[in-house]
Amino acid sequence: MSQSFNRRRFLQITTTAALLSATGGYQASASNPLYRWRGVALGGQAEILLPAGLDVELIGNDVVSELKRLERIFSLYDTASEVSQLNREGILNNPSPEFVELLQKSKQVSELTNGNFDVTVQPLWELHSAGSGYSKVQLLKLEQSIRGLLGYKNLKVSSEKISFKKGGMAITLNGIAQGYITDKITQLLSNHGLTDSLINIGEIKALGHHPDGRNWKVAIADTSSNKDPLQTQQKSVSLNDGQAIATSSYLGTTITDGTPHLLNPLTHQDEYRYQSMSVIASDATTADALSTGFSFMSIENIRNIVDIQPNLKVHAVDNMRRTYSV
Repeated sequence: MSQSFNRRRFLQITTTAALLSATGGYQASASNPLYRWRGVALGGQAEILLPAGLDVELIGNDVVSELKRLERIFSLYDTASEVSQLNREGILNNPSPEFVELLQKSKQVSELTNGNFDVTVQPLWELHSAGSGYSKVQLLKLEQSIRGLLGYKNLKVSSEKISFKKGGMAITLNGIAQGYITDKITQLLSNHGLTDSLINIGEIKALGHHPDGRNWKVAIADTSSNKDPLQTQQKSVSLNDGQAIATSSYLGTTITDGTPHLLNPLTHQDEYRYQSMSVIASDATTADALSTGFSFMSIENIRNIVDIQPNLKVHAVDNMRRTYSV
């Protein structure tokens, strides 16, 4: 029986043993200078660490309002969202500026990764979500047919209209929207005057520093030393002000038929090259998208991109449990 793992288990905020997880009310003390706000974004748990002495309830209400607004654009689970309308109709007139911005960014990352990141993989997702009633041979034939609908170059994006060049196309923003929303919530907190917070909306971004003056620390589950994915060691990395981290892994959510949630947009692939792919970047949108695209690329090709892109770092564990830091 296939198991489903949430990608959030691979990124963990690490602060101090005294950190209080606020439930109901918000509390802080001299030994516990942080509040933890918790909520839900795109169906997953979200949390924000905030410095003490703030109107946390007001900030929390603004965060919830912004999350709901962005979900009405990007959520595939909302049939009235802009992405759902686009997938249903094949065209969306007068899209929101955020939708245009995100799709333009997605196309840039697709170009950078030579198509290894591609939001048009949704038809493949729908195929595997239909269930496990197909034989392996049948599934492979269906995949080959559906792959004719894939291709980011067949997605047309402008401020006036978003459309597909082929009927039957669809997009998913699962590999980039969490990062984008993380960036937007970070900007909202900055607009409130916050300087020292850590934001986790599926991906993690640092705003300022930990209240004790150090960089924020984030733990990445290290699967290289333990065969049991539920009992992993952790690698700790630090984030400077403005840095973000995202991790993709085949141990993430599986689709209905047991297929890993990472779907290669270029070719059928039964085995994934990496158990874990973490990217640190200057924004969460980039980190999110590249952690997905890099999952299908060789370390050599990843290194070539890192060499020409500022502020990128990569930590990866391959299927032989070898670790890489690029």
